[in-house]
Amino acid sequence: VHTVRVFLLPAVAGQLTTILALLPLMTVGGIDGKFIRILPVTITLALLISLVVAFLICIPLSRYLLSRQAGRQQELLIDRISGRLRSQLSSALERGPLASKPRAAMWVAAALGVFILSLVVAAQLPVQMYEQAEDRRIGVSIELGPNTTLAQAQRIADKAGDFIRHWQWVDKSVAYVGQKSPFATAALKDALLPIKAYHQVGFSIILVPRDERPEMAFEYLDELREGLRQALAGEAGYELFLTYFGGNPNPTVPVQIELSGLDYDELRSIAQAVKAELAQVPGAIGIRDNLGVPLREIRFTFKPERLSFHDLTEQDVVHQIRMWMAEDEYGYFKWPGIQDDPKIRFSMEWPSRGQRAGSPRHVSEIELMDVISPGGVTVPLLDLVDFRIIESPQVYVHSAGRRTVAVQARAEGQTATTIMLALQPRLEQMKQRWPAGYDYRLAGELEAANEGYGNMGYAFIAAVFLIFVLLTLMFGSMTQPLIILL
Repeated sequence: VHTVRVFLLPAVAGQLTTILALLPLMTVGGIDGKFIRILPVTITLALLISLVVAFLICIPLSRYLLSRQAGRQQELLIDRISGRLRSQLSSALERGPLASKPRAAMWVAAALGVFILSLVVAAQLPVQMYEQAEDRRIGVSIELGPNTTLAQAQRIADKAGDFIRHWQWVDKSVAYVGQKSPFATAALKDALLPIKAYHQVGFSIILVPRDERPEMAFEYLDELREGLRQALAGEAGYELFLTYFGGNPNPTVPVQIELSGLDYDELRSIAQAVKAELAQVPGAIGIRDNLGVPLREIRFTFKPERLSFHDLTEQDVVHQIRMWMAEDEYGYFKWPGIQDDPKIRFSMEWPSRGQRAGSPRHVSEIELMDVISPGGVTVPLLDLVDFRIIESPQVYVHSAGRRTVAVQARAEGQTATTIMLALQPRLEQMKQRWPAGYDYRLAGELEAANEGYGNMGYAFIAAVFLIFVLLTLMFGSMTQPLIILL
């Protein structure tokens, strides 16, 4: 009973202070939190169980196991060593920091100053969620103009593929004509965007094993990028992007600025200005937006009085325009043997297509389109409608119910957090010139860091306060716990 009374309070206080020190780790969220939280939870359970074992099992057992040693007062070696060190430490403190109250106050103030300075310095350090690691996979994306044909995309793929095949560090590669590489669409947001189009060319590259090359995989990105640019030196109007995750469990692009608003044309204009500003920040490479290459569309506006004059409805005109513009499948041509039956397709014969089926390729061919009225009268289409050519995004992306455009980039030589924080003052200045209802949000790696570790600062302050309260109750003083914490 005497042993329990002597050691229970110090033991419980020691275990609780250790558990409270682990509190910030329990608040980590995101992907990291799923792994990090295992550590503080396991340690907490182990400390609580050890406390129960010590007082409910070890002390009762010691009554029987150490009963023969009860009357002996022999001092153990560890007791002599600890006593000697205790006396030396006490003498040193009395001669130094504790020689007088003013000197002790100076030491406490100095310790507090060093603590505050360390917090300020730590806040200024660059933050990088994950260090670049070895990964043999590299995704290459080449985006061409919106009117690119499949034959033109194949020509680009042949030139780029010739360089990749002869690059000494490539083990395997796969080319995709009219489609992005799967290595470039690992994030969920990228998977929502169109990945198949004639203007897309992609390559999936696997480098040779690590022991067959002198450098790590990410150190070859500049060489690969420069080699592809030289291979495509005679081509114009393309954009080249390399995707390398390096074992990062979060495959999103590290630098992201999400712009939200009402009108996509205004968002596109703002995104162009943001990309120009981001290009001035050192370390930002591969700058792009998630709108991709804009599509050119023809937008028709009906003339109600002309429709009424010819006894036509908008639905009648739209149906006939679709027949003019589309290539319809009517069945299969039966082929002897086991080969697949070829499809039978019909379309209008357009001069721009030659002898091939398909929709018109020139705006001037709209003048050749006619609409047949219910009375059998042929009416030129341009008598019924006005048209204009507009550019529209390939896909409309929404976030929290608002139209959103994401400006993206990768970081080299700088952390993604450093790049976005350097850009933020410029964004604030630009925002003053934006129309009402338009805003920005820093996403990517900075958002992931805030999501995962944003609450650690508050948890740290709460843990320090609770430890201070615990020590105050234990010592019956407020100054001693402050000295201990410092």
